[in-house]
Amino acid sequence: MSHPRTGRRELASGANAAMPPCLRALALALATLAGVAVVAFATNAANAATLFSDNFEQPSGNVWQTGGGGSWSVVTEDGSGVFRQSNTAVDTVAWAGSGSGPFTVVTAHVKPNTGSGLVALLSRVANPNNYYYLALWSGRLDIGRRSFGTVSSLASVPFTANTGTWYTLTLNLFFSGSVRGSAAPTAGGSPVSVTATDPGGTNFGGAVGFWTLGASASFDNITLSDDRIVPTTTAPPTGTCAVAVAYTIVTQWTGYFQGNIALRNITPATIPAGWVLTFRFVNGEVISNLFPGATWRQVGPLVTVTGPPWGALVPGGSFSIGLIASAPNGPRPITDVTFNGVRC
Repeated sequence: MSHPRTGRRELASGANAAMPPCLRALALALATLAGVAVVAFATNAANAATLFSDNFEQPSGNVWQTGGGGSWSVVTEDGSGVFRQSNTAVDTVAWAGSGSGPFTVVTAHVKPNTGSGLVALLSRVANPNNYYYLALWSGRLDIGRRSFGTVSSLASVPFTANTGTWYTLTLNLFFSGSVRGSAAPTAGGSPVSVTATDPGGTNFGGAVGFWTLGASASFDNITLSDDRIVPTTTAPPTGTCAVAVAYTIVTQWTGYFQGNIALRNITPATIPAGWVLTFRFVNGEVISNLFPGATWRQVGPLVTVTGPPWGALVPGGSFSIGLIASAPNGPRPITDVTFNGVRC
């Protein structure tokens, strides 16, 4: 088959070689738990908003975290940058970005480099022990989740993945209470789909990523999208920003920091509670906590903060927003700040 990016011919070999003994117990548990269901479904990609993407051409600007060991590196294959995990003796995860949740879909190109083990695309990643997955696994397409370290298969269908062949995997979560996945050869071929009822009950994270178990694999072109139709864009309000905004780094420690955003009303009128502040991170920072009282949502680098019911700002009055966030490469000043839709 031709390589999806270069057209170079590739040799395919069977992916159902004998499984290492250390993986047999997990394979048996997954097979026992798996229920089979096949559905046809599609994502309205033309109308989806991209929340995160990486094609691993350098510099990518994305911060990837890894857990469980492994040998993760960006390498060149057939003239294109890919993310490769080459250690076949580990259970390892890599994750990045944020925003996966209701009505989101993640897709990526995945190539198994060994004939056994598990190779998976992930969504709702909190850490190496908590995520949803869609896996090429021992002659089947398996969909499930890992919760507090325990792997549970939700459904699976027969699917033979050949070593050295690129596949497009798509994982769609929390859509009408179901978990859905599909796989197809990237160079062309019929997709195979699987769906299962989402058991819920656990608070997962918002990142996306990859998982290998006893396998080597290459990954490319990961994209996280909001599966809802994007509303028509309207022009932002114009005028003078009603507040002075000061962003400071209070303290830092390895991989994390505490920041503060001070708002001061510089108008002669009271600003009602429920104001909305937005800003953008530039170095892969991801918020884990924000205080006091304001609500927040982060989608990729974009953060939206809504003031609390008691957060009205009288003339000259101030409000401080504290936050704790991860920053593997260190925090940088925020950009694209707006207050109630007006750029500050």
